[in-house]
Amino acid sequence: MKFNRCGLIVLSTLLPLLFSSSAVLAQPIPVYRERLRPQFHFTARQWTLHKLNPVIRPEPPHGGEQGWINDPNGLVFYKGEWHLFANGAGSYWVHAVSKDLLHWEELPPKLIRDTVLGNTASGSAVVDWNNTSGFGTAKEKALLAFFTGWKNKVQCMAYSIDRGRTWTKYKENPILAHADRDPKVFWYEPDSKWIMIVYGPPGRSYNFFGSADLKNWEKLSTFPDMFECPDIFQLPLDDDQENIKWVLSDGNGSYVVGQFDGREFHVEQQKEALDYGFNFYATQTWSDVPKKDGRCIQMAWMRGGKFPDMPFNQQLTFPCELSLRTVRGKMILYRYPRADISRWPGDRGQ
Repeated sequence: MKFNRCGLIVLSTLLPLLFSSSAVLAQPIPVYRERLRPQFHFTARQWTLHKLNPVIRPEPPHGGEQGWINDPNGLVFYKGEWHLFANGAGSYWVHAVSKDLLHWEELPPKLIRDTVLGNTASGSAVVDWNNTSGFGTAKEKALLAFFTGWKNKVQCMAYSIDRGRTWTKYKENPILAHADRDPKVFWYEPDSKWIMIVYGPPGRSYNFFGSADLKNWEKLSTFPDMFECPDIFQLPLDDDQENIKWVLSDGNGSYVVGQFDGREFHVEQQKEALDYGFNFYATQTWSDVPKKDGRCIQMAWMRGGKFPDMPFNQQLTFPCELSLRTVRGKMILYRYPRADISRWPGDRGQ
């Protein structure tokens, strides 16, 4: 772990996301048994898909690297569980849940590709607390996932009313035909409406849309010079709860600080870098974190790296807490691993 000159933590040397060994060891051979693995690697299981031979990898359609994982998606907290989704094998979302962001239980993959929408690409997830979508029930709030249907690059929605265990794609998909990809959806309380940010034209831009029911969307504004995987969140500057800033970040974690008025993002400080390494991309923060918790937790894809003869490829960063601080006259994001990582009972000498 190192600090760069701006006081940011460089995560390219951190261990991947912690993973429960018992679940992995219960899987059929082959299983990777290097010391400290599989406790520390997080990747897609094979489930009913083709098993991945760790030595002989036939080309699709008879094989292929089904152990691939990349963009974290749909990070949402609901009823005591931190939900983690991520792109798996380019066609579905890997799914895992955790009670503490330290130990994870992987569930069957979700949002499998279909012939109408194609592969399920990146997106986000929220809890529909006010049932604006109409999918919730008297007993259960609806979890909503938003993703890009890759066949025609359209924005789509799915819902779950059993705490994320099963999902149904909305029958009227797509909800937005606007190109291009990576829908980020969040609730804007002052106007009691939903906002969606989508990466796409003109050029490398973020396009903002608004909706009252999550099904019908209107264009609000365009914000230029941003690339892929949009994310937006609020943080107090220097822990001052009377001075809340909005942070808009792009795929590599670079960010601008300012204010959002429900239609447009107004810049107060030009773009800054969050990380300087290649192994940090598709940054996302968890939505619907309870106010009593108050943390802004971020995760990213540690792209790249080679894992010869291993039944996995790629990894995710450890969840980190973000804060916004004044450093030499600038508003700078700080990123720290969860404080309770010290509870992990593994070999601390590694």
